[in-house]
Amino acid sequence: MTFDKPAGSWSQKHNLLWDNILDLKISSPEVTRQEVAFCLMHQQKYGLPLDSRRTYTKSDWTLWTAMLADNPADFAALIAPIWQFANDTPPACPSPTGTKPPMPSSRASRPAP
Repeated sequence: MTFDKPAGSWSQKHNLLWDNILDLKISSPEVTRQEVAFCLMHQQKYGLPLDSRRTYTKSDWTLWTAMLADNPADFAALIAPIWQFANDTPPACPSPTGTKPPMPSSRASRPAP
């Protein structure tokens, strides 16, 4: 929900994670499941938008939202766009050779989430 555009607006409920971690019981498990399902429907190429106003995203908020998933498939689906962004974009601090550093061999054979 965004207060400047109430009709049909929405926002990530990433802070529900802390309700779960701290066992505050402010939200029900059903509300959390509904939130995860809603978020899966609103994913963009590189992540879940913060809210309905723009497509801006924050990987930390998306990761917190993914932690709400009660099954591995939903978790993987929520974090897949973050992985995609990391692999599609150039590094923030280019290496002296201009290439991405090689992936450690222990991770090189792992499939994308």
